[in-house]
Amino acid sequence: MAQEIFYKVWVNRTAMKEVKSFKAYLFTMARHMIYNQYEHNLVKEKYNLSRLNQSETYEPEEELFAKDLSLLIDLVISKMPLQRQRIFMMSRKEGLSSDEIASRLSIHKRTVENHISNALTDLKKALQYVSLLFL
Repeated sequence: MAQEIFYKVWVNRTAMKEVKSFKAYLFTMARHMIYNQYEHNLVKEKYNLSRLNQSETYEPEEELFAKDLSLLIDLVISKMPLQRQRIFMMSRKEGLSSDEIASRLSIHKRTVENHISNALTDLKKALQYVSLLFL
């Protein structure tokens, strides 16, 4: 911390002309550095505690269910018409906007939006069907 304080003093040495009491200035810098370090340690501690709590509640079944769900989504996408697949993948996997997709594929923006809407409807139907099987 002392090195950081002296580094800041050196970097701000031109502003030192305006400081009336260098001793008070150093003391204030040190006090703020300690407060910041204390707050930083609290944040790290809270983060570590939350990570510990998450690891205790980890269940392998959830991970398997997530993988199965991902496979189901990929299967449903693979059964869509080719143009709809391409547009949906560009939208969801590549994160492109409707305008960007429309310009890349040389189609109208509304067509892109319709394909995305239809793809989401297909996915929703498949997921509803699967959820009925598991309930």
